[in-house]
Amino acid sequence: MRTFAALRAIAAPLMGFLAMGIFWGVWGALIPAIKAMVGADDRAFGLALLCVALGAVPAMLVGGRLIDRIGPLLLPVSVLLFALAVLLPGLAQTPFALGAALLLVGMGSGLMDVVMNARISAIEAATGRRAMHLAHGLFAAMYLIAAFATGFARSAGIAPLSVLLLAGAAMAGLALLSGMWSGAGQAAAALPETGKPALRRFDGTVMLLGLIVCAAFIAENGWQSWSALFLERELGAEPWLGSAGPAVVGLALAVGRLGGQAVAEQVSDRTMLVGATLLAMTGGLLLALATGPVVALLALFIAASGVSVIAPSALSLAGRLAAPERRGAAVAAVGVIGYTGFFAGPALLGLVADGFGLRLALGALVGVLALVIPLVLLQGRVAGRSVPSADRADQHPGP
Repeated sequence: MRTFAALRAIAAPLMGFLAMGIFWGVWGALIPAIKAMVGADDRAFGLALLCVALGAVPAMLVGGRLIDRIGPLLLPVSVLLFALAVLLPGLAQTPFALGAALLLVGMGSGLMDVVMNARISAIEAATGRRAMHLAHGLFAAMYLIAAFATGFARSAGIAPLSVLLLAGAAMAGLALLSGMWSGAGQAAAALPETGKPALRRFDGTVMLLGLIVCAAFIAENGWQSWSALFLERELGAEPWLGSAGPAVVGLALAVGRLGGQAVAEQVSDRTMLVGATLLAMTGGLLLALATGPVVALLALFIAASGVSVIAPSALSLAGRLAAPERRGAAVAAVGVIGYTGFFAGPALLGLVADGFGLRLALGALVGVLALVIPLVLLQGRVAGRSVPSADRADQHPGP
């Protein structure tokens, strides 16, 4: 009965991850059409996109506090609010209106992001079962499906607003399913925490875990954003082959996270994070040294497969180490620090590439990832000091 309740509980936040994948996959494929629809130049469109981050960061901080106070029922509400917000970019007619719409999209995305991650963490802490990698893997898989479906829709001449209406309807359906299972999630979270003491003082640990996520996202989004240009400009690939770069990264993220779900049940958190980092660094180094497109694509798959599990592992650990009444705030803090790297990474990479070349810029990502290993070891010491010595033997092996 407990296992069945845990599975139903995990199903509720998984609906949120699927909904998130639907929108961002649709949005990524719609960007050229939306840009043309509002008549924005590159500068105006870039400023509009920045509004996503401006809306997401404060919403994540607020969402962390709300989930700690309201509980599981906030999840379906946040999914439904996001489903309504995603329609707005399709109604925009000017760059300013698009920026305002994306500000609300960012708020909806940020709120839902922290709520669904916090719910997964709570269920992991209550049941002792890992689910974060599965959740993030489903997001990546749905992202790919939605992006390809949107590409076909654009080829068929379907307007952006119509595509967003279909996406919003699908997300609203997932919100309904999430609401149906939210009661099961509340029951599962009430199960005993299997002898693992919750950390009461986690500020230092949260900061370190946030930096780990930040480094992972800098590399992940850097490879996704610049791989096509690297293949075409540095390696002479044809455009069709260059466009395979981001697709390979997306596929590797899905494969790596779904595979990481099985590995997370067998190894400690520290082993998971260090092993994934070494794999990502190996792929990143091969990419920076690649002399042909085929080798570069293989290197991208290896690098993205490794980096794919770092952020989910750190978010999962943050939720499991935090005290139950502050779990949402802990996950939100890690998310805010981490997503700073996600949003800033491609821009920073562009600055390095402008000064020293794109190949060296991609190689610098290996150095960024190298910082993860000492952060993991330091985080383990900080977390260890925060737990009473009598309780340490009961903890799951890890940092």
